Amino acid sequence: VAQDVTEWRHAEQAIKESMEYLNQIINSIGDPIFVKDHQLRNVLVNKALCAWTGKRREELIGKTAHELFPKEETDPLLEQEKLIFETGKECITEDELTDSQGIKHTVMTKKSLLLDEKGNKQIVGVIRDITDRKWAEEALQKSKEYLNQIINHIGDPIFVKDREHRMVLVNDALCTFANKQREELLGGTISESMPRELAISLWEHEEDVFNTGRESLTEDNLTDWQGNSHTLMSKKSLLTDKSGNKQIVGVLRDITEYKRLEAQFLQAQKMEAVGVLAGGVAHDFNNLLNVINGYSELILEDLAQDNPIRRDLEQVREAGRRAATLTSQLLAFG
Repeated sequence: VAQDVTEWRHAEQAIKESMEYLNQIINSIGDPIFVKDHQLRNVLVNKALCAWTGKRREELIGKTAHELFPKEETDPLLEQEKLIFETGKECITEDELTDSQGIKHTVMTKKSLLLDEKGNKQIVGVIRDITDRKWAEEALQKSKEYLNQIINHIGDPIFVKDREHRMVLVNDALCTFANKQREELLGGTISESMPRELAISLWEHEEDVFNTGRESLTEDNLTDWQGNSHTLMSKKSLLTDKSGNKQIVGVLRDITEYKRLEAQFLQAQKMEAVGVLAGGVAHDFNNLLNVINGYSELILEDLAQDNPIRRDLEQVREAGRRAATLTSQLLAFG
């Protein structure tokens, strides 16, 4: 009996070529890939998994995770895989695994349920090494924390606002000045607690910064939560990120004490001017008195005691002496 199996052979060859092509694709993927049966044993692995574990394919096939990695690392993984068989739900996890050289890696593993043509359940898993990404995230987080520490150590209130004038960043000094928690300030506008005219003025200044990009430097009078009035110098500048989003960075400096000292200094300058004027007038007046008193003395020396004008001249001399005393007082005041 002869049977023509040409088509069967062609189909068998096509399947073989398809499987080889599929294996080439799987092995060309840089992420480790595995397929496990119901007993959680490897039935398929790619080259990336072999390279990552430092083992040949023959050493991985038929093995469980317990036989490849430390038990304390794989116990949670096996529990997750059992749950996938029970529920059929896809599972994405981050785990710590040790490679063939004893180096720990942070990996993200995506596992899903697979049913073959006979209805047998298998798990398909893809492992991605995210160690470098985790290091970068941790470095970025540390950098942010360090930056926040620097900002919060600055004594001047600092804020960052988005295009809608809402707070997106505040430091501790601003929270203290407003007597509010950071969560209460973020997402709001500081003008909500201000008089309407001042709020409008600040809004217009900020709009000018957004529209022109020019730095704004203003002095504003604000009242703190205790009702104390403060004079604040506000410096606002434009910040544009890589995406083109605009924000305002603002720094407030309390110059109330400076303003008080400035007023005192101006008052002192006025007093100094008055003193200089008084001293100058007294000096000039004293010069005139010296002439008057001198000539009075000379005339009195030449007049006889019974001269009728002597008494009047003595009154002039006495008035001159009193004026000289007053002049001395003016000089002392100056």
